[in-house]
Amino acid sequence: MLETINDELKRLRNIFQKMDFLSACKYFWFLVYKTLRPKSHKFELTRERLLQRSEREDFQIKIINSFAELSKEQLQILQEEMLYNTIYDLKNYFTEKEVMWLGFYQEKLASYTFILLDKQKKEALLSHSETFARYRGKGLSPLLLYLICKYYFENGYKKIFSIVHFSNKQSIKVKEKLGFKKLY
Repeated sequence: MLETINDELKRLRNIFQKMDFLSACKYFWFLVYKTLRPKSHKFELTRERLLQRSEREDFQIKIINSFAELSKEQLQILQEEMLYNTIYDLKNYFTEKEVMWLGFYQEKLASYTFILLDKQKKEALLSHSETFARYRGKGLSPLLLYLICKYYFENGYKKIFSIVHFSNKQSIKVKEKLGFKKLY
């Protein structure tokens, strides 16, 4: 058994050494999620299952492909509202495979979602999402995710996944409202 563990550690060390820091962190969290699998639910959405939601004129979305696209005002709000303590943390979150979507309610930044993209498989993973406290209860989270999913399905993506901790009842409810199927 000890040899198996040592072999696995060597394998992981080799993998991490070939990655940049951010990729290594994301892979580490993937392994953590894999370990926590019994405590998490994985959801899958296909175009056919996406449940229609009515769009609202007081809510718009915007895709952000790089840190440089964020305005100073947006950075200020994100730094105050998000779990990130520094702009450096947020700046290093962007990669060529991950984009950020912003949701604006009555022209004010109200929510965000990060999406990991696999452009070859045409699949996406909702990395994490948040509606800021003062905007909760207005149906913005389901609307944001609906508009994002609709965008990717219209652009040829086949599946969208999400991993949600079993205790995050609100997030589970949002996924169910949109037609996500629980895989486990």
